[in-house]
Amino acid sequence: MIWMKARRLLFVHNPKCAGTAIHKALTAEFPDADAMWGRRYDCARDEIRDLAHMRIGEARAAFAIDGAFSSFGFVRDPYARFLSSYVHLKHWNKDFAALSQEELAFDLLDEERIRFDWKFVHFAPQYRFFYEGTTRAVSHLWKVEDLPAAWDEVRAKFAVAAPLTVENKLDAPAPALSEAVIGRLNLLYARDFALFSYAKRAGGAREPRMLYRKFAALWPERRGLDMSDKTDV
Repeated sequence: MIWMKARRLLFVHNPKCAGTAIHKALTAEFPDADAMWGRRYDCARDEIRDLAHMRIGEARAAFAIDGAFSSFGFVRDPYARFLSSYVHLKHWNKDFAALSQEELAFDLLDEERIRFDWKFVHFAPQYRFFYEGTTRAVSHLWKVEDLPAAWDEVRAKFAVAAPLTVENKLDAPAPALSEAVIGRLNLLYARDFALFSYAKRAGGAREPRMLYRKFAALWPERRGLDMSDKTDV
């Protein structure tokens, strides 16, 4: 998360979307920019906060941004992003080195955890970083799949000179997604597929293990993306 006050420009860092490389490029060119990184305990909120991957509303508050400004970020195909996050999780958490995709998708990930647990921020739905309610709050979005040409567009749009390098790339290959995991991702990231125009694959049906199963029906993803907030259980 980087605020370039002199440019009135905010970079919103969506995890596993070339953010480390972009962070390095922007901080090198704009050393006076306000850059958030790492994690911190927030006494007022009594929680650990991931500073690098704040939502745009959190960034406005953190940097005291008011008035007009421009903002940008990157999105990525949800399947590829999940695989990248899966490799990342196993690499940095050796206790989970043997974790399978199915165990992750069906035993660990659920709607609440991917939204509110900082330890799973790399699996957070992408729309959360760029949308407030049903409205997109970030002014410019590009796709990781369009790099490096997309970075050339960023440079031209915002008068940025810095080139983009490859950073934080792990060598461990990710196995192909099973039909069951595809089906699970289709549900968990339904809004990302719809809002960012990524095509879904056909997946299998399988129920995850979860606490308080009936309350999962409150999520719009389980109601055909019905975004109303009057639904009750």
